[in-house]
Amino acid sequence: MSIVYVFLLLFSTAMWQNEARAQVTVLRDANRDVMSAMPRFDRETYRFSINENQQPEVIGFVRAFHSAISSSESVRLTYSLIAPAHIDELPFEIHEQSGEVSTSRPLDTEQKKFYRFQVRACLTQTICSTSDVIVEVVDVNDNPPIFTNRKLEATVESDVPPGTRIVKLFAKDADAGNNSRLSFALMSENEPFSIDPNSGQLTTSQSLTRPLYTILVSVSDAGVPQRSDTAEVTVVVKGTNPSPPAFDQKEYKAVIAAPIRAGQVIGEVRATDPDPGMEGLVTYKLLRSDNNDHQKFMINSKTGVISAISPLSLEDGPIELGIEATDNGKNLKRKVKTNMKIDIIDSKTLKFLPLPTTVYISTEKAVGSVILRVSAVSTDNENIKFRALQENSQFVMDGDLLRVANHLVEGESILSIRAETDTVHVDHQLKVIVMSDRDKYPVFPQLTYDFDVSTDGHFPRIVHQFNAKLGAGTLRYTFFPPSPAPAGFYLDDKTGELFVTSQYPETKRETVFVVVRAVNMQANKFYSDVGVAITPVSTTNPTLRFQQPNYNFEVYESLGEGEAIGTISVTGSTSPAKLSLSPDTSFLGIHQNGTLFLAQKVDAEEIESLSQEFTVLAESSGKENPETARALIHVAIRDVNEFQPEFDEDDVEFSLERGVATPGATIGRVQAHDQDVSEKNRLIYRVVGGSGRKLVFIQEDGTIIVGDEQIPAAVDEFDLIIEAVDRNGNHDSTHVIVYIDGAPTSSTEEHEPLFPAEPLVWNVTEGTTQSFQLQTASDDVIYRIVGGNDDGLFELSSRGELKIVSELDRTRQKSYTLQVEAKKSGVAKVAEVTVNINPTISNAHAPKFTRDHYSGTVPLDAPIGFPIVTMEAFDEDDDPVQYTFKGTGCADQLGIDNSGRVAYKVAMKDRTTGSLECTVVVSDGEHSAETMLTLLVQENEEVETPQKPPNHAPTFSMAEYTFTIPQNSTDLGTVMATDPDGDLIDFSIEPTEYRNLFHVDSSGRIFVRGPLEQQRYSFLVVAEDRGSPILSSFVNVKVLVEATQEQLDPEASSPQHFQFSQAVYSWRVESGLPVGSIVGFVKPVGVTDGISYSFISGDYLAIDSDGRVAVVKPLTETVNDVVIAMKNGEILAETRIFVGVEPSEATTRILGPVTTTQVPSTEAPATSTQSSEESPSSRTSELPTLPPATPRITSRPSQLTLAPTEDISMVSTEQGPTLAPIDLPTRAVTGRVIPLDSGRFTFTSPIYSAFSLEGDFKSGIELEIKPTLAVQGSSEPPSFSIEDTTLPFFLTPEGKLIMFEADRERHESYLFTIVAKAQGQMARARLNVTILDVNDNYPRFQAHPDAVGISRTMHLGSPIYQLKAVDLDKFPDNQVTYSLNSPWISIDSREGLLRVNGDLQAAPESLDLTVEAQDSGKPPLKSETHLRILIFKQNIPKFLETPLEVTQIPTKMAPGAHIKTLLAGPTVSEQDTILYRLVDTVNGLFEIKHAGELVLARRPLDNEAGREYQLNVTAENSKGTDWVVLPIFVEGRLSSTNTPSTSCQFQQKVYRAQVMENSGAHDAVVRVQAGCQKKFRYAFHTQSKEFEIDSQSGQIYTTEPLDRETKSTYFLTVNVIEQNRKRQSDVQVEQLSSKLSPWQTLVVVTVLDDNDNAPVFLHMLPDSTLAAVVDQNANLMSPVTHLQARDLDVLPGNLKFELEGPEADSFFLNSTNGLVQLAKSLEKSDVEHFELQATVTDGKHAVHVPLNIYVLSVDTNVVQLTKNTPHSDIDPSAVERKLTEILGMDTRILVAQPFVSDDGKTDMKKSHVFVYSLDNLSQKPISRDELKRLLMAHSDGLHPLQISSVSLLSTGNAAGNGQFLLTVVLLVVLIALLLFICALIMCCAKRRARNTAGVMEGAYMINSVGSGPRPYDVENISRLTAQNVLAGRPLPDPQEHRIDMSSNDTDIALERDDTTREFSNSVRERPTLLQSALQRQNIHPSIANDEELKKF
Repeated sequence: MSIVYVFLLLFSTAMWQNEARAQVTVLRDANRDVMSAMPRFDRETYRFSINENQQPEVIGFVRAFHSAISSSESVRLTYSLIAPAHIDELPFEIHEQSGEVSTSRPLDTEQKKFYRFQVRACLTQTICSTSDVIVEVVDVNDNPPIFTNRKLEATVESDVPPGTRIVKLFAKDADAGNNSRLSFALMSENEPFSIDPNSGQLTTSQSLTRPLYTILVSVSDAGVPQRSDTAEVTVVVKGTNPSPPAFDQKEYKAVIAAPIRAGQVIGEVRATDPDPGMEGLVTYKLLRSDNNDHQKFMINSKTGVISAISPLSLEDGPIELGIEATDNGKNLKRKVKTNMKIDIIDSKTLKFLPLPTTVYISTEKAVGSVILRVSAVSTDNENIKFRALQENSQFVMDGDLLRVANHLVEGESILSIRAETDTVHVDHQLKVIVMSDRDKYPVFPQLTYDFDVSTDGHFPRIVHQFNAKLGAGTLRYTFFPPSPAPAGFYLDDKTGELFVTSQYPETKRETVFVVVRAVNMQANKFYSDVGVAITPVSTTNPTLRFQQPNYNFEVYESLGEGEAIGTISVTGSTSPAKLSLSPDTSFLGIHQNGTLFLAQKVDAEEIESLSQEFTVLAESSGKENPETARALIHVAIRDVNEFQPEFDEDDVEFSLERGVATPGATIGRVQAHDQDVSEKNRLIYRVVGGSGRKLVFIQEDGTIIVGDEQIPAAVDEFDLIIEAVDRNGNHDSTHVIVYIDGAPTSSTEEHEPLFPAEPLVWNVTEGTTQSFQLQTASDDVIYRIVGGNDDGLFELSSRGELKIVSELDRTRQKSYTLQVEAKKSGVAKVAEVTVNINPTISNAHAPKFTRDHYSGTVPLDAPIGFPIVTMEAFDEDDDPVQYTFKGTGCADQLGIDNSGRVAYKVAMKDRTTGSLECTVVVSDGEHSAETMLTLLVQENEEVETPQKPPNHAPTFSMAEYTFTIPQNSTDLGTVMATDPDGDLIDFSIEPTEYRNLFHVDSSGRIFVRGPLEQQRYSFLVVAEDRGSPILSSFVNVKVLVEATQEQLDPEASSPQHFQFSQAVYSWRVESGLPVGSIVGFVKPVGVTDGISYSFISGDYLAIDSDGRVAVVKPLTETVNDVVIAMKNGEILAETRIFVGVEPSEATTRILGPVTTTQVPSTEAPATSTQSSEESPSSRTSELPTLPPATPRITSRPSQLTLAPTEDISMVSTEQGPTLAPIDLPTRAVTGRVIPLDSGRFTFTSPIYSAFSLEGDFKSGIELEIKPTLAVQGSSEPPSFSIEDTTLPFFLTPEGKLIMFEADRERHESYLFTIVAKAQGQMARARLNVTILDVNDNYPRFQAHPDAVGISRTMHLGSPIYQLKAVDLDKFPDNQVTYSLNSPWISIDSREGLLRVNGDLQAAPESLDLTVEAQDSGKPPLKSETHLRILIFKQNIPKFLETPLEVTQIPTKMAPGAHIKTLLAGPTVSEQDTILYRLVDTVNGLFEIKHAGELVLARRPLDNEAGREYQLNVTAENSKGTDWVVLPIFVEGRLSSTNTPSTSCQFQQKVYRAQVMENSGAHDAVVRVQAGCQKKFRYAFHTQSKEFEIDSQSGQIYTTEPLDRETKSTYFLTVNVIEQNRKRQSDVQVEQLSSKLSPWQTLVVVTVLDDNDNAPVFLHMLPDSTLAAVVDQNANLMSPVTHLQARDLDVLPGNLKFELEGPEADSFFLNSTNGLVQLAKSLEKSDVEHFELQATVTDGKHAVHVPLNIYVLSVDTNVVQLTKNTPHSDIDPSAVERKLTEILGMDTRILVAQPFVSDDGKTDMKKSHVFVYSLDNLSQKPISRDELKRLLMAHSDGLHPLQISSVSLLSTGNAAGNGQFLLTVVLLVVLIALLLFICALIMCCAKRRARNTAGVMEGAYMINSVGSGPRPYDVENISRLTAQNVLAGRPLPDPQEHRIDMSSNDTDIALERDDTTREFSNSVRERPTLLQSALQRQNIHPSIANDEELKKF
């Protein structure tokens, strides 16, 4: 039935009286239940406000409406609050009926200013609606401002002018707005100071006349009421700095030729200061200029040398710089200024401005980013263009900018950048190294520092503050090694300040060298080191010393004899010191005043080395004990340009085939020479004329190559004029004619490459990184991506291999389209193709329903769209799923959405009643699953039908669930719910977004679906029954996620912030609560180490370190106070405490027993440590308590949390709980307690506190505490005692507390009762003793294997194993550092990670490491552990330790316990895993695991104990098998029953004896003796075939000769048996020594070793010989082989090795370790086979074995393979393994080099691999012809290795002798002629003018203060390279540090190159066979090829 309401709406306007009418029709559905409508709030959002700190009060009302309320009085709305998921407790309440919203506790705006939550109005449990509520907490001025430092001290000079800044004060206020606006003021009047009220800057206002000023400064806020704080500033006035510095010139001038390079020295200024000491030390700086010219230069702050920091051209001049010199006054620094005018003049050349040769960039650098700007200068003002000669997919030249062109991949790229004009060009080669962690390394400005520190004056003293740079993150500074720290030094780990302490002048008299390390705290493995040399200097007791340990000087070869070259000075001598030089026969001399002079002229061309080193000795005179001092002098000989370049030939001709005349092809090389030493390799070649000058380029070494365009077909020949120029412009020229051979290429051949099909389609599985090979119909094609790769997901190599760089996601993009361009070399046309890439779905799992069957009942008139049931399914692949019905039965009536909700979709008339069976299908697009849904559809029953009983909602077993789980747990827990009607219950989670993280099944079990990143979660679990109507209920579930160890470790994660769990705590108690009672607890969140708590006021309450709040003064009114948490003097957090006091109805006090009950608290209290088995709360005490009149506690039910009864004491009565005294171990209580009743015999305080360090005090110590009594009218002195006598304390009758022992790790505190008695009266009090920690626990290593295997080929820095030690002491004493002394292995001092520290090729097979762990306590405690490192050379299993000693199994060893680690190969192998197994497991008694770990599988049986077993352990992989025998003795055990009489006992439990092996039978061993009262006899417990015992005397004899190599130790158990008792034959040994019965003894017989075994060589061939190979071009002292031998004797003596035979002197043998090294060069030797004899002796036996050493040569046994991969991508071990498998013999790689064609052209995409093979039996290298034949026969197996050709490399050594002699004669004549010409030229041009350019060698710093080696440029050199090199070298002594000075005269711009070269030399290997072969054939590869060859 429907009712229609019609309204007429009238709209009108007052002005024009116009009207508009509309008819509104309202249809009222009478069939719809009014109860189904939702309540409605009158507002969508409610906004309330309340002042902070207000007591709980009403803040507003909410109101909702419902139409059913007016029609029925029984229907009401109920209101409730819904807290957000991130808030555990909402500080608001709502009245269920009225909607009145009120606060439940005071609020604090500093903790939270806005609260946002929801209010819910419900008609029933399911018919609800919500509205938002926002509460603003208004700030009041409740926080005072606080100075960050209340005591400050500053030091100034007495003559500072007014306005000088003294110090700046800082304060902070936790309030907001005006309440936090601060103003500063001086409280002291008439003081010569003023302060800025806003900034707090304190300055002088008058002259200072007193030596000391004390100033009070106040800070106030602008709030009401106003709050303030006070600070005290002490100003100390000291002496003056009288003299300013003075420059030696009024104005400086410099004239420099353009262009000026970056780094070029411009000039030098010099200023002096006559003041003594540090005040006379002058520093320089550049002043700011208006035109910013000062930014183009830098000045050395110590020397005054000015250098250009950016390139300058002629247009930049003239320039005027302002320079300021400042002295080092301690309090007042004086300054002086001057100017320098710089004129830039013109010069004629085209050249690059200084560019780096190597650039390091990060892989994270974005596409389009600028790498560097290329600059060049041309004096002819020609237009300069820049381009890159090589094509590179990652980089591109954009004008003068080198940019990133594509996604960067780790690796190296070589670029040749050309600057060119119309007339000339110049090339620069640049290496770009892409690193993944470039920005993570800290950067020091330099690598070495030298400081002089005076030993006089006050300490500590700052030496220097290090300032390392880091791209992102924070730094921590430490010494290296960190432990032990250098005595007398302290380094601030945060600021980098280095201090010397008072210990320094006591212990240091010599120069000390320390290393300071800067560590990236976000990534500890990234760090940088700096070396610091500190020299002590004394003014009162000076020591003779040079001002510098090293001096650097330069000498030009044109300098005249007798001219001075520098001065050195000596300090610390009162009389003149005698100076002398060593050697004294050279060109250098010294005067006694320290002046160095040239004793004779030098010629750079004649001297052997341009770097000379001298030692200067100073000897003092006039002292009783003469002193000496030494210093090093480095002299660099500078070459003067005396000669000009000369070409070898005046006319040169080259020919070039037209077919290979492509761009970049090599034409030939011209070469010129210069006799000047510095110009030999520094000549510049350029093309200055000729018809072909625009067709070619010339490289730096004179190689002529074809230009960018192919040579035109019409050109058959062209000529060139090539010039060679030295650095001074001297030049020579030559004429070159180039002939082009061959016919021109027809136009039909010049066509673009063709793709076979277009477009190309690539289907790739998503989530994988695969590759796709592009192919065209042409060869020699270069590919590149020109479009469609904006996100950088793909990378295309020049060979056409398309790779996926980042994994593809089909859900994000279903297809990708790339445009690829192909260009053939030498052809201008290009071809393009479209590549379509289609990611396919990676779907491996089908979705699953959470239930096998769904069912329910639904009314026929259910509304359309009303959810009937929700189907739930999940997919392990996280793919989206869709639900559908299978068939038409259900699909016609029902619908299901993507969330699984089933609802009607048709009207009621189209529905059917009865049972409805549906099949529901869930699908992820590829897989599907099905389940059944059964619905019972019922019609509406008439009124006359019997009413069904009402349905009831399910009920949960708990009001709230809290689960605590580890972070990686998948099972949360179970919620329990029951239905009173017995209906089935369905569970779900609300809100729905939490279903992504959690899932609840039909039984209520909750699972975790995804990773939990937060520490807390809160959600609802809804239980819905299947009754009619469907009813539901919900419960709140809280999840607490435990933090992982990494999150708790402050070194591995960022520091956790400390905070309180609540912003405000409030409790209510009764008035008159006894002093010492606990009223509540505060709980911290975060790291609590080192945190202390205190009240700001503290008048009534006190708090201890555990957060317990106690009464210290009787409470009479509400207490409002603030608790602050502090650490190291800094306030971390605060919380407010409210304690409401209600009047007590009790007025009298009684004495009676205390009954324990519970205390209301917002947090669970911490359990105090008890010292005895009986808890204090369980004992009855007689403390004064409140009478049980009407005690009660008023509290809201929601605030009452009951604590465990054993933690807190309270008085309990029938009417309610009352607080009572409780044990409170807190310091604060001691000072604030007030006597309860001074008129009675009581203690003055109910609780006392004491503190003591832990320790074992044998005689006891007296603690500083004595309890006192308030005694009235008593003449007898009281007697004190302790009730619990089991404690380690004693209370003397006089009240003195004595402690005997305390261990903080066992008990952190003791709480006990003390008693006082006098004249029949008794009083009790509580005493708390807190134990303080001392460093008494040694670090303990965690379990680790006893041996670890590694490969001999492991690289430097590779990780091996991580050791871990823990210390039970408290922080910071428990910080453990690790140390290790080994040349091969290093350990990370913090992490304990073992790494490879050296080249393992020369390391022994076994390294026994002793690792020390030291804590950070005082004194530091150390412990050590032992670990054996076994180094394996080959992949074939080989046990290194044989034979093995007997291993004993103790009786109590548990199953699974570790016995021994047996290794036959590396523990972690990337190649072939070794499998270990036992031939016999002794019936499953033993088990060996995959890593060679032998464990006990079960406990031994009685018949298995007391026996020795020989375990055969085998190791096997695909390469071979090895085995070893391990003897194991299983100890026996004794039966505990039928123990014989104890009248016979052995007084000595263990006998020890020794027997020489191989001695005769029946030798006496030892005699045992027992004391018996009756007749007895001796017998072995277990019979032995090696020994017998005399039953009467107890004498033990041998029965046969013993062999130590068979068994070294015997354990014999002897029984003494009374004659009248039967012998217990079945008694077993329980333990061999410690657990013997009194009637047993143990005899241990040790067989002594005799040198009866001869040593045996290891690794011998089947024919009992040894073999090795040596490279013909190997460097001297290169390792050849390693002789190894083994002696079975225990003490074999030191094995000695010898080498005999012809040519034995070609090798050097280390007689101790057997290492054979090359002693003579074999390059010119024709010996192919050395037949030697190797001998090893142990002093008694000598063993001789033939040793064959075969010489490897490219002419005899080396084959060249051409591999179509870059040499840098070759894995040598993988190639060797594959070749060995193919050929069936051991094949090895000699060297892998870049590919060089016959014409000298280098192809970096290919490589040459030189290999040789060894015969399987003799290990002799087979001939190269035989090896080539085998390789060609297996050519099919070489294709997977991408080997394209096999060839032989000939060096010409097989030429005929006649031709060789003729060549030698011609060479001798030519050399003689050249020598004559050179001598004639030298005589004519000997006296050339001295070149005064002043260029300084990159390896020196002239006249530098604190000289030493120039540090490498850490801005351009890899930190990783530097760290690896530095880690592999010992730290140099600053007194002996040397540097090899470069002989190349270069400029400042090349210093980075020199430094880089030094580091590359440290890892450079010997010259390779390929280099030697190329040199013999006169092949001259390009510069790029030479640089690559140098790497090998």
